[in-house]
Amino acid sequence: DCLLYCFLPLFFSVALRVVQGRQLFARLGKRTLVIGDVPYVHQLLESYVSKLFSLSYSIASLDVHGANVVDHLVHRFTHRVSRGVLIAAGRPDGRLFSMTKAESWVLM
Repeated sequence: DCLLYCFLPLFFSVALRVVQGRQLFARLGKRTLVIGDVPYVHQLLESYVSKLFSLSYSIASLDVHGANVVDHLVHRFTHRVSRGVLIAAGRPDGRLFSMTKAESWVLM
């Protein structure tokens, strides 16, 4: 019984992929979520999302990172781009004249 319950999530995910006609072992690891926004926003969201997925199975969990979009997101995470990386970037309001440069940095 113990082995059955340990491997049941893996069995059901492979069975679902067979039914849907997808690749069987395309990605069985966790996804990575990169949150890019001002420091207080990405720190709060990083802790919230990591606590939200803390009790999930490894095939359904997230690895959460955060950085400031204008300052160091590009330098920290562009070399880590791989399949399964989700990026949530907050964009400054470019309608204000003082924020147009920051918005163009984020869009670039």
